[in-house]
Amino acid sequence: IENFSTPSEENLTVSYNWGLAGAASSNLSMTGTANSRIVTHSTVAAADASATLTVTASATGAPNQQATATITVWTPAQQPTINRSGNDVTLETISTGATIYYTTDGSTPTTSSTVYTGPFSIESLAYPVTINAIAVRGSSTSSMATQTFAAPKAAQPTISISSSGSVTIISSTEGATIYYTTNGTEPTTSSTPYTAPFTVGNEVTVKAIAVKSGYDNSDVASAEYITSGVSGGKVVLN
Repeated sequence: IENFSTPSEENLTVSYNWGLAGAASSNLSMTGTANSRIVTHSTVAAADASATLTVTASATGAPNQQATATITVWTPAQQPTINRSGNDVTLETISTGATIYYTTDGSTPTTSSTVYTGPFSIESLAYPVTINAIAVRGSSTSSMATQTFAAPKAAQPTISISSSGSVTIISSTEGATIYYTTNGTEPTTSSTPYTAPFTVGNEVTVKAIAVKSGYDNSDVASAEYITSGVSGGKVVLN
């Protein structure tokens, strides 16, 4: 309140009445002395709060004067959440209008770090990958969120053997290479790569793994083909 008009008496005391009104005023409270107030959230809240602030000045022998203003109290920026789906990472914060900054090398993010604009892939990074992120809104910076991700594992292959001994091997991990053996030994990346169906004879155990760059090798799949004494042959999955 400016240019408050009062009589010329010395030591005149001016009193101020403060008030908050509006739909969001229940989320706000005022503290301080009669002539100096601080407006804060009365409870920890995830949403910002706005209200109309009214200040009335009064003094004996002078007309009251009043000023109003709309004020908004911003909640502190809230820590982001870090979520992974496959090799894609998503960052989120409940702070409306906040900017998220992140790093993928385990370092502490700042406002000079990469700005999050949408899900990003960590497939080409060296595992384990540590993602750190902060949310910034105005002068408020959240605490740092951190998450370390191990390499994903390629899906275990599925071995199908027909009654005639034709073997088909597939993996649901797109782009994976399948390696197999037919002598019961554990397959490695030095084993035979699967490129097309093949045929096996009596009492053969087929084992297979799926391998993809950026992934841990899959669990070993195993199936045994037996024809002795069996019409058409049968398959035993181990």
